[in-house]
Amino acid sequence: MLNSYDCSLVLYCSIPIVFGICWGLNVYFLMGPSIETDQAIRDILLVSLDMNLDEIAYIGPRCYEKTLNNQ
Repeated sequence: MLNSYDCSLVLYCSIPIVFGICWGLNVYFLMGPSIETDQAIRDILLVSLDMNLDEIAYIGPRCYEKTLNNQ
């Protein structure tokens, strides 16, 4: 049977796992590759590193372009 020491140890050890899952989900959903980011970095990679997007894997912030009505 678990006493209070065992429960607090399990809770203490689960904190890094919970934060790691949250961090991984943030990176996957908010910073994963997207069409907009691909278009923004395609020319930069080709000119500076002589590489195509098919040759790399990246994470980075999402890029959003403003439209003519600034939306």
